[in-house]
Amino acid sequence: MKPRVCEGNRRTVLARSSRSCRFELIGQPRQAGGIHAFGSESGGEGRPRRSSPFEHARAICAVRPIDKLLVWSRSAATVDRFRERTTGLDVQIEYAESPRRVVSAADVVCTLTPSQTPIIEGAWFQPGLHVNAVGAPPRPDHREIDGPGMADCRLIVDSTATALSKSGEVLLAIAEGYLTADDVRVELGDVIVAPQTGRRSDDEVTLFNSVGIGLQDLVTAHALLDAAAAQGAGSTVLLNA
Repeated sequence: MKPRVCEGNRRTVLARSSRSCRFELIGQPRQAGGIHAFGSESGGEGRPRRSSPFEHARAICAVRPIDKLLVWSRSAATVDRFRERTTGLDVQIEYAESPRRVVSAADVVCTLTPSQTPIIEGAWFQPGLHVNAVGAPPRPDHREIDGPGMADCRLIVDSTATALSKSGEVLLAIAEGYLTADDVRVELGDVIVAPQTGRRSDDEVTLFNSVGIGLQDLVTAHALLDAAAAQGAGSTVLLNA
């Protein structure tokens, strides 16, 4: 097989969006009339994106009947950019003045910031809410959800081992006494195989904490490269020339 190369940033953004969508399809949140995105390019202008609110919005609108997108960001320019990048979705886009406003109105929340301190509090959760917490980088001191929020939900992770070593949300909640390692046992793969291991009642709050694992990125890259080859896209480079 000839070696193939895929640009890593785009692959990571698409892989992360697709992981959220997998849980959307099988986690069965209550009627999803709103999706709620936080923040923009991970790390700020000019730095690589790890999670894209634009791609998340497009991906989840493709698998759920979304009526409205509520958007919060610290930057007005970010919200304007979100509007521009999602004009083709045929949904209402509304600015929210605070994270609490977003969560209080949410059916589905996507947190997409590289925050080191929580932007979401568990005290704001409403029955039946689903949260995709996917923005914080895989560092033990970064998190978007506070300890009570991590405790007051049905927690699903990419990989138990990865979450217990790299997820700031998980590690800080354990350090604060809100979680134990035994609370971090349900993986996305478990829910794919047996959906009943995810949401267990209409009122249960579910939270998918995605740090990401290499295998998921590899599968996404393989799919992108196959699609590019089928469309005759990309360039051939002789590495031994």
